[in-house]
Amino acid sequence: MTTPRLEFLFPTPVVITKIEKHEEHKARVLPVLEQKFKDSPNQTAPWATMEHTWTSFEKDQGLNIWDEQFDKTIHDYLNYLQGSPIEFDYVVDSWLNIHDSNMYMEQHEHGGAIVSGIYYLQFDKNKDFPATFMNPSHKGLEDWGLKSTNFFTTNDALNISTFPNYLNLDEGDLILFPSYLTHLVKRSRRQHDKLRVSYAFNVENHSLLCPS
Repeated sequence: MTTPRLEFLFPTPVVITKIEKHEEHKARVLPVLEQKFKDSPNQTAPWATMEHTWTSFEKDQGLNIWDEQFDKTIHDYLNYLQGSPIEFDYVVDSWLNIHDSNMYMEQHEHGGAIVSGIYYLQFDKNKDFPATFMNPSHKGLEDWGLKSTNFFTTNDALNISTFPNYLNLDEGDLILFPSYLTHLVKRSRRQHDKLRVSYAFNVENHSLLCPS
């Protein structure tokens, strides 16, 4: 009897790693951010029309987090996605986000980027939720129960989303993902006084915009 062949069509490669200098970054950046949040609690990004997120684009005053581990991890990830060594210099557009226990972010994608990343500078997974990623085929999965199929999957590979923390993300983790992947941030599991702080960025290729 012929053995059937199972293929995973259009997989979504995601990378998760621990940032080795996490404690150093946290000790240096967090006090500055917390003071800025206290001084300007309503500071938002230009696109924040359907979310409640505090955002800073400042890279000075000790707020720059990028280090050699970020650079190497992203370079290796791009090489994997391309299937060969990249031959362009990528550009990183980054910002810092803060959420208290009532703040949230609606679902969105990062158009115009190749990959995106989130580094969890301060995050208590017992109190807060990390970013929830949506299965790119979730619209079809949601329809299964509407077509007289009476079929509901318990296969983890076909989950509609990563909610509440399927990827087991923790403080100090960096996650890289394709920028087309829809994601959101829910309010905290319960009220508390600690802030959820993340460093987010897009990785872009500007070579076509700035030809040599």
